[in-house]
Amino acid sequence: MGEDGAASGVVTTSKGSKKHWVIVADGRASSTDNLIADKECNANNFEFFVSSVYAPNDRKERRILWREIGEVLGIWDIPGCLGGDWNVISTLEEKNRQGTLSRAMRNFNQFMSDFNLVDLPLCGAKYTWSNFQDPPTCTRIDRFLLNSKWDNYFPGSNQIAKPRPVSDHIPLLLSTEMGDSGPRPKKFELMWLEDEELPNLMKEWWENLNFMGNPGFRFCKKLMAIKDLLNTWNKEIFGRVDQVMQELLVKIKNLDDKDAEGTTTTEDRILRVNLNSDYCGWALLEDKRKKKKAKDHWLQDGDKNSSYFHKFANGRRRLNHIGCLKVDGELTQDKRRISHHLKHFYEELYKEEDHNRPFMEEL
Repeated sequence: MGEDGAASGVVTTSKGSKKHWVIVADGRASSTDNLIADKECNANNFEFFVSSVYAPNDRKERRILWREIGEVLGIWDIPGCLGGDWNVISTLEEKNRQGTLSRAMRNFNQFMSDFNLVDLPLCGAKYTWSNFQDPPTCTRIDRFLLNSKWDNYFPGSNQIAKPRPVSDHIPLLLSTEMGDSGPRPKKFELMWLEDEELPNLMKEWWENLNFMGNPGFRFCKKLMAIKDLLNTWNKEIFGRVDQVMQELLVKIKNLDDKDAEGTTTTEDRILRVNLNSDYCGWALLEDKRKKKKAKDHWLQDGDKNSSYFHKFANGRRRLNHIGCLKVDGELTQDKRRISHHLKHFYEELYKEEDHNRPFMEEL
């Protein structure tokens, strides 16, 4: 109970196979509630932590809380997430009434930036708290924040608003499973351009492909066939870049062991030079792949900040992921229903009314 008799607290519970967490915040925090309930878990030899946070309403006391959380994050160098009622918003869009950027908001954003915390987008609702007045004040003061290690280990993490039966806060569900959204579209990879034989292969494939029909039909079928050939070639030549790099590291480690035993030969030294050169080449290709995936074009080729790329790529994946959708006026998380609705929508959108298509004979 709070000092004024109002119930206050945060409840964090795990669900099923420890891949979901539900957080419920209710009541008002007093000045003595700036505490963290830390919980270390160990599932399948994987250590992580989930912490409940209930921040005070006072700005100065919240800054003390940010400092306390920072000390804990500095000690626990393991994947973890913080969830609860933070009693502050991070942007003006998180409140339904007009306002200005306050010092409390700047402090909160600085706290998230200092400790590299990931603020997940909210699916299923715009706000998480309401005072139920007329007119109501609605804000998003409840959220899960992830550290970078959690984000790397669970890149599919997302938070979903659940139905609110009686509380003025909306329960939030943190899920580490993004779900299967179907086969991923095949895309052109920048690292393919590093292969000097590719232009000759493309020319050979194009000349050897033959289809019957008008020029427009043959052109379309050739493009489709080239796409399949490129995908097959990519698997055979490049394969999984990270797997190839790991195999090279194992070979280099074996040579290091021979070095320690004093049994290296001239052939081993030549092999080491070749392995190091191969690894650097594959690492450059991987950097280009990650840069394209992160859609970050201002970095120069060769930058090795892979955690930076992972963070942006995970963020883009979450923003592009459709976890819930309004279908016939009802919010649903049913993957099959969402898939069927999207398919029907685009079929209707691009349905061809006029079948008079242009040909390419005159081009």
